[in-house]
Amino acid sequence: MNDADDRAPGRRRVLMLSAHAMQLDRRISSEAAALAEAGYDVTILSLPVELDGHTPPPEVRIVMPPVTAGGAAGPLERYARRTVGLMPWPLYRAARRVYRKFRPVDDLHLGFFLSNVPGGPWHFIHCHDLDTLPAAR
Repeated sequence: MNDADDRAPGRRRVLMLSAHAMQLDRRISSEAAALAEAGYDVTILSLPVELDGHTPPPEVRIVMPPVTAGGAAGPLERYARRTVGLMPWPLYRAARRVYRKFRPVDDLHLGFFLSNVPGGPWHFIHCHDLDTLPAAR
């Protein structure tokens, strides 16, 4: 698929990477809306999440391919994703630190983002949180 065909020529293109596990973060949606309003072509590449409540405007393109085998969540990760909404914030942060110590974030998300980046060129790549930084190289 040629991504450049459906974008306005000459406009600055922004790729935003999001690895939030549950839903698209309000900060990301707000930033994407502001950039689109300022005249940028904005694309969000995200892990599969729910979009209820914080959906960016229609001019923001959202690329959210399903996680395939190789990037599929293991039993521990699936359990964590189901229960994360029930945890108080300090407990969630502590559990996340322990989880990342045993399974580095770079390995978890790098392959997903590198294999799903829409065609460029990109003028700006905005990484939300450190999880996505290695994919921007």
